[in-house]
Amino acid sequence: MGFVHQISYVTGAVIGLNELEAIPSFDKNRELNATKFQQVALLIKALAEIMKTPVLDNEGQINPASVTIQAKYRAIGASNNGD
Repeated sequence: MGFVHQISYVTGAVIGLNELEAIPSFDKNRELNATKFQQVALLIKALAEIMKTPVLDNEGQINPASVTIQAKYRAIGASNNGD
């Protein structure tokens, strides 16, 4: 996963958190609020997993886990770029 994609996740999470904080009275039963909360929570989960995973393995090769994470969260990055 490239640096630009990682920045996209961070930017999306920050923007999403700002949008959630701007809601005067958060109502978990209101679909728009719940959807935004789920999107932000998933971005934060993705960021945590990305930051915990080394890019290279012990031999200096691309860590296979990095590729797995990239595939796992690719759809999030694509939808985040479309916002």
